[in-house]
Amino acid sequence: MRESALIPYFYYYHYYYYYYYYYYYYYYYYYYYYYYYYYYYYYYYYYYYNNNYYYYYYYYYYYYFYFYYLY
Repeated sequence: MRESALIPYFYYYHYYYYYYYYYYYYYYYYYYYYYYYYYYYYYYYYYYYNNNYYYYYYYYYYYYFYFYYLY
């Protein structure tokens, strides 16, 4: 009886966590969507004004993995 009583609590907690996750996911999605284009412009600023491929790809992959693991 105790195990069967935990099943509705588990599904309730799972649904609450699922809703809580996607609420903040879409909130930070639009928040970092603005900063994604900001750093995207920063890559090309580094590329054209410094003509340094090393720093260009360094900042590109750095922020790429940063936003990738952020989600």
